[in-house]
Amino acid sequence: EAESPVADETYVDGVGQNLPLPDASRDVVVFFNSLHHVPSEHQDAALGEAARVLRPGGTVYISEPVAEGPFFEATRIVADETDVRADARRAIDAAGRHGLEPVVRKTVTHTTRLPDFETLCEKVGSTEPERAAIVENNRNALYEAFHANAERDAEGNYVFDQPMRIDVLRRG
Repeated sequence: EAESPVADETYVDGVGQNLPLPDASRDVVVFFNSLHHVPSEHQDAALGEAARVLRPGGTVYISEPVAEGPFFEATRIVADETDVRADARRAIDAAGRHGLEPVVRKTVTHTTRLPDFETLCEKVGSTEPERAAIVENNRNALYEAFHANAERDAEGNYVFDQPMRIDVLRRG
């Protein structure tokens, strides 16, 4: 279900590999923590679609979590996305075949602060019904991974770092 606009933006339902938009109609396409959720066999097509809908000189912004780091280790029992994240990386690295040239490629750290274990369970279990069941069925192991990978901050929050790969591509 599409969100309500807060300004003059428009939300369109669709899938990355078949964008319901006209050719050369957009200045920016964003994949924010989402390319790895496109089925692996369609990730290259999703980047081809991004190139198709971009005007010449348009930009694709991609932020993808790397399959490493404390947050990944704490949550991989619920969803080990190692393979799909690697597939997304390969698709991004091959985006030149769609006329998308790299402008920026860097890794940054995203920090998540959680007050307690229950908040983690809600966060990772709420994205899909299957994940909620995995959280409940693996609660003890998840609890151990949570505490093994967390740092504590001065306010008592549990802190997890997650490396994120940022790619900015431009259509020629």
